[in-house]
Amino acid sequence: MNNIIVYGVLFNGFRLFTGAFAIVYMLESGLSVTDVGFIKAFQAFIIFFLDVPLGYIADKKSRKLSIVLASICSAIWLFCMGSASSFFGFIVAEFFNSLSMTLMGGAYNALLISHSRLSGSEPKNALSISHKWNYIGMFAFSLVGALLADVIGVLVWYVAGVLMAATAFYGLIILPKDSSLVSENKSKEYQIKKDFGNFISILIKNKYISFLFVSIALLFNLASQYWQVIFENKGIEVLKIELGITFSLLLLFQSFASNAVNRFSKSTNYFIASILFFLAFGLMIVETEHDKYTAIALTCLSFFSIRLLLLIVEIDLHEALEDQFRATYESFLSTATRAMLFVSFPLFGYLIETFGYISLGWVFLLIVLATYSKDIFSIMFGINKRRGLTSAHPETRD
Repeated sequence: MNNIIVYGVLFNGFRLFTGAFAIVYMLESGLSVTDVGFIKAFQAFIIFFLDVPLGYIADKKSRKLSIVLASICSAIWLFCMGSASSFFGFIVAEFFNSLSMTLMGGAYNALLISHSRLSGSEPKNALSISHKWNYIGMFAFSLVGALLADVIGVLVWYVAGVLMAATAFYGLIILPKDSSLVSENKSKEYQIKKDFGNFISILIKNKYISFLFVSIALLFNLASQYWQVIFENKGIEVLKIELGITFSLLLLFQSFASNAVNRFSKSTNYFIASILFFLAFGLMIVETEHDKYTAIALTCLSFFSIRLLLLIVEIDLHEALEDQFRATYESFLSTATRAMLFVSFPLFGYLIETFGYISLGWVFLLIVLATYSKDIFSIMFGINKRRGLTSAHPETRD
């Protein structure tokens, strides 16, 4: 299990080597915020069609191979980003980024949890430890990347690409084999039909927690892509090192959220996340003219709360899933999220350019209110507590 976590730390760390200034880099290359929104919508489009098929193949063939290929595609993405100078160039780069995210997707968690269970560890412990060290690693790598970018400029993309390619080679050697963990598929047509029926049964059983996961994941993805725009929108000049420090703080606060999962009860974590979220976004809505440091503080609080909520729901989800469909189901939820992001990315890009960054605060607040309102979900999907469906809320969980 430790080798899998080390690989995850390296993969995510080198991916985010340029994460602190990626959006700013695209804007400085001549793109508008709306252009960036369309590029991210293209990412969502690719993932929408490939996520479930590649997740299913990973479950049936090799999760290890899937996440190694993810590193190779990510290295190509980084090289393409360094050489891109037009909208089309960034579209090509985003294609390989989408492949990388899709291949890593549910395969990483599936491989991690399968091996953790073999060693007698619960999904909660495996996921919280993985998230904790991944965010600590991303914190360190993003800070180093931002420092390096101020020295070598665009070459930082190529450095990250070389390191990611080395990670792929490292994964081939260090990652454990998973052939014994993946079921064989001899009568393929019959097995696919059977798997599809079982998959639908799992989806119906866990539709409420799945709704929560997709809603919070949508919120997190939008915040992750557009947080840098707050400085651009308010006319605040920031250096890449300042963006790097801010980005590192966001990752560090998410690491704190991962640690909180093991330290406090679920009801306590829900309370903490809810209070901090509404405090952060409430102040963002009220304080339309906050300075650089206030913006950083509020953004850190919001990322902490969103990550904490998402991790709680993710743990509940994996505790309810069967191992043979783990990567497939997580890929399906990712596909549902990407389908919503396909519309949301350009829409939010337009809203930010037209009405300012604060428009995100209002919409995020509505998303969380909808996420927490079981009455709304009950009306839409006919939830009946007596059916004993898995719920992410502590007061309604069986």
